[in-house]
Amino acid sequence: MRKLVCQEAKEQGLKTSRHFSPGYGDWKVSQQDIVFKSISADNIDVRLTKGCMMLPQKSLSWVIGAGKEVIVTSEEYNKCKDCQSKSCNYRL
Repeated sequence: MRKLVCQEAKEQGLKTSRHFSPGYGDWKVSQQDIVFKSISADNIDVRLTKGCMMLPQKSLSWVIGAGKEVIVTSEEYNKCKDCQSKSCNYRL
């Protein structure tokens, strides 16, 4: 899906950022409803619980920035480098 989105943006002369999801870094999971309100979530058979978790389980949501002046980073970018959570169990 990401490749499709990036290809469509490229065809329109736009650059794309890395994808980012509610729950990553400082973006609170409770803001998942912002993503859902911006799309037609009813059409994809995914819903949010009161705690903003998606059902069915293992569903994913993300956003990608797109624009002419987006700073493009390598796919090899170390996401942990800029993360403020120094005690994260997943830190590289």
